[in-house]
Amino acid sequence: MPRLADGALGSAYTAARREFELAAVEHGLVEHHLALGDRGVRVRCAGDRLADVLLAALAHRVEPPGAASPDATIDIWERCGLNGEAIRFPWMPSQIEPGGLVRESGDPRFVAVHNTYSDAVALVDRPRRALLHRIVNVEALPWWDRSSPLRATLFWALAGTRSRLVHAGAVGDKRGGVLLAGAPRSGKTTVALAAAAHGFGYLGDDSVLLYDRGGLSAGSVYCTAGVRADPTTDDASVLDVAAALPGSLRKSVAVRAVIVPRVAGGRTRLTRLEPSQALLAWAPSSTLRLPFDEGEVVATLAGVVRRVPCFGLQVGDDPRELAAAVDDALASRVA
Repeated sequence: MPRLADGALGSAYTAARREFELAAVEHGLVEHHLALGDRGVRVRCAGDRLADVLLAALAHRVEPPGAASPDATIDIWERCGLNGEAIRFPWMPSQIEPGGLVRESGDPRFVAVHNTYSDAVALVDRPRRALLHRIVNVEALPWWDRSSPLRATLFWALAGTRSRLVHAGAVGDKRGGVLLAGAPRSGKTTVALAAAAHGFGYLGDDSVLLYDRGGLSAGSVYCTAGVRADPTTDDASVLDVAAALPGSLRKSVAVRAVIVPRVAGGRTRLTRLEPSQALLAWAPSSTLRLPFDEGEVVATLAGVVRRVPCFGLQVGDDPRELAAAVDDALASRVA
């Protein structure tokens, strides 16, 4: 796959920053500070409406600006430009790698991520941890970009730190938490919301942070869930978990187990899994979701499944049974 010539992404980054600055002058600059794992990320949006819609799912991670400088900055705007003409990026479709990644031939400083479905583009100055994120129209954001916004951009903001964004849900209580791992539509959201409705803390249904500070922990990124009324379609609504289940949000838990759900119907059943089985169910979706680390996430997940018990969960119809299964996994009551 051909890469761009050296200097192309640096020039694109400079032009995009100018476009962001024009948008910020036109619409006003709204700044928020996010606490994610052991890192602080400053997010600056061109306009109140953009900030309100795009950052709603991150509201529980917003903190007042502190004395310490942020570890990364993300600048976000809607496509605009002088005389209504937005800048054109220099890459061709053939130069877009899996996950939307665009790289130069020899300079690793700049990378870009182009989501060809939504046409959103992120440009990253890696040494400075300065990121630009341009969307087309905030009013037309698909549900997954409202439920878990800036996913690829946050990956790059946290790259090289002890916090890793992975494809998983998580719930827990004072004993610790369980990671819900598996492919899309395997039942992660169903289990997470059932557990949260029956007394467990909610950390996410689709994306969480993993980090190790003297013990393996999961950190919440989003306070939302994508709920499908019809599991046979791609349509979903975005549930504000804080509003729907007051008091259920948790920011972090110690990881005590991994559960791999599978929608089955009927009665819920929890069984032991070998670590290799859990990794086989978990690794493909995490690798495809954020392929930018060239497979390093697999080593992280392999380390997790070796450290904690793993379980398979046949997702039945009774939410109380699902919550009970989470309790059994935390207590390791399954032989």
